[in-house]
Amino acid sequence: MANRFLETLSFAGSGTKKTLNPGDLTISEGDVAKGVELRISLPIKNNGAAAILGTLSKALTYALKTFSLAFGKEKALTLWSQEIGSNLLLAHRWAYGTVPAVASSTGLGASYFGGTGLAAGGTETLTFWARIPFEAWRMLNRKRLAVGYSQFKTLFFENQTGQPTDLDASGNIVQNGNMSIDLVAPVDEGDDVVSPAIAWRKNSRTGLWVALSRGLPLMLAETSSGFAGTALDLVNLFVGDMHNEGDRVKYIQDYHQDTLAGTSDISDTVTMLLELMPNTEFLRQPSGPIKVTQPTSEEATLNIAGLIVPDMDENIRAGIAAEIARQTEGNFHLVNRVAAHSIPDVPVRSLDYAGYLLARPGDPTYDAYDAENYGADGVKTGLYKAPTANAGKAAVQKISKLSSIPGVLGKSTSPAIRKAIVRPPHFGAV
Repeated sequence: MANRFLETLSFAGSGTKKTLNPGDLTISEGDVAKGVELRISLPIKNNGAAAILGTLSKALTYALKTFSLAFGKEKALTLWSQEIGSNLLLAHRWAYGTVPAVASSTGLGASYFGGTGLAAGGTETLTFWARIPFEAWRMLNRKRLAVGYSQFKTLFFENQTGQPTDLDASGNIVQNGNMSIDLVAPVDEGDDVVSPAIAWRKNSRTGLWVALSRGLPLMLAETSSGFAGTALDLVNLFVGDMHNEGDRVKYIQDYHQDTLAGTSDISDTVTMLLELMPNTEFLRQPSGPIKVTQPTSEEATLNIAGLIVPDMDENIRAGIAAEIARQTEGNFHLVNRVAAHSIPDVPVRSLDYAGYLLARPGDPTYDAYDAENYGADGVKTGLYKAPTANAGKAAVQKISKLSSIPGVLGKSTSPAIRKAIVRPPHFGAV
């Protein structure tokens, strides 16, 4: 893996906004991006009369008060939408199993981040970073969610800094000069793929239930409090079509508080409801609408948030294809990666979460697989049928035979896998 420097953004003070539009950033052909790393340098001054101790969460909230990251025309595939840096801290901790790195010009022991705090009248430059993940370390074959060259060039990024009260409630910690954010892409070798990557989704609702947008969940949590202080006692978590019993997986069924996930790395700040276990093939996991219910209003307002693989439906593919076509010339095919890479035992409902291989005329894969065909203007012109029987077509045929019940793994899947896939409250390791 290597790191590719992308751009430096400079923020003059509180409330400053900067935007990068599609076409502004690129990686090398033949590379895939595993995320976008934000390396932040923030000079601060304490205008108060006493030392002030801060936290990484506060620093990230100020530096990334509202940030967005998306791909495609009109932000067709939105991964983060006007979110705050403290949510990125939570996502980073889960996706990589570590706290983002921090450093300070005066050392951690006497800095804003620790020790005695920043002294009255004192100044220093905080240096810290966090990565917007396109994949998670615990995923088996996690490179499948990395973003390819053509898609990466359609990236949209926007950020606005916060107010002094985000750094400290007193408002006495202020930005003291330009803050800079270096954008860096950790990259690896890979095909030119169009990927759903990983998205942050959240919703709050007062009452007995709350729903999230359609997706394949990797991590879900109730964010009102850490596990030790949660008000939740009984909770149900559904993934799949609520109106079709055969297409619904009930992960947690009347589980009491002491059986919720209290051993996660991030359960000190949130109550984990579900998380992908290490070395898991995520494409075999249930997907669809996500809903959390409680039999009584134990947590008066349910605040559900987490990381999902978003459903890369036809509208999202069209938006990404349109922006790719605007920047390049010629038509291209999108080949589902389950077929192109012969990924076994994947249910039909998971195809839109697998991503697509982008093939152009002259590529060995261009006419080798069934595919969606896009013209030079990026508009889908129909479905391309491979002219001869080949491994790709065989893979597609295998997929079509997997299940006679929508959303349920088919007969070709072993009983052990079917049993493991519904094991609450964690899932995976299949």
